[in-house]
Amino acid sequence: MAVRVLPAGTIGIPLNPTTAPEPPPLEVEDDVPTLHLVGRSEQRLAEALFQTESVDEPYSPDTVRALRLLAMDNLVDIIQLREAVQERDAQLAALTSEVDMWRSRAIDEHAQRGVDQREAVWRERELVTVLHSELIRNETLSNELDWRRKPWFRRIGGH
Repeated sequence: MAVRVLPAGTIGIPLNPTTAPEPPPLEVEDDVPTLHLVGRSEQRLAEALFQTESVDEPYSPDTVRALRLLAMDNLVDIIQLREAVQERDAQLAALTSEVDMWRSRAIDEHAQRGVDQREAVWRERELVTVLHSELIRNETLSNELDWRRKPWFRRIGGH
């Protein structure tokens, strides 16, 4: 297939494009499977082929058949890609919901750890307070016992 050449000095799309002649209607053979796509895909294909061919005959039935087969292959590829995208979207949705579940669980566990830590600090302070009070009580009783053991305490009236 040849590419249409723009006149020398033209950069990009020409400002005054020349109108292309209308391509002839497509000939459909009964023994060749034909794919009719939504829209004017075949017409656009024929127009593009008519404008880009540089041979005497604007397009041959073999070229049209090859392009139709290519169009069918492209359609199959598009369908497969859409299915792959749908599967990927489904996986993404499943993974997103799983991440949300794990995030929620992590937040709950973090909050529970905070509660447990505050409770542990409170219990530790309570134990330290009880231990301190018992140490003071033991010291007081020990001092009292030491006073009672002294000989001068017995003389004053102790036992």
